[in-house]
Amino acid sequence: MNVYKKLVHDLLVGDYLQVVTHVPDEDNRPECFRRVEKIEYIDAPAEQFFGNRSFYLFARGLPPQAGPVIVWCHGVEAPLIYPPGDVTVWADVPDKRREWDGERGWWENTLEDNPLFPVSRVPTDEEVELAELGDMKDRVEAERMWEA
Repeated sequence: MNVYKKLVHDLLVGDYLQVVTHVPDEDNRPECFRRVEKIEYIDAPAEQFFGNRSFYLFARGLPPQAGPVIVWCHGVEAPLIYPPGDVTVWADVPDKRREWDGERGWWENTLEDNPLFPVSRVPTDEEVELAELGDMKDRVEAERMWEA
């Protein structure tokens, strides 16, 4: 099972995000990862939500207004809210699981292009393209670490 880190702002619909991280030495099990079905951004300075994150945001190339990211995942009962920073994604999800989860959307009523919260918005086409580029960079870096 190959996993890698990427910025939460680089998450894409269809990624398999690690949503369970409390099982010592066993967090890289398939059931700890869920398919991302919808993403929304909150545009607000991160320091309003999370103290002392400004340096980290600049170091990772995020703008200072990068706020939390709201993520709806297959099989998770509520949206998850992540601060700016890294998350863990499963890279080599079996095709059968991708097909099964993709055909049986958990959040079908929320998949519209309208945000569900008054303080959030869906990513623009440009932001999705940037996330795809960031994802490719993170995957290449992760592959180099796997080979080492």
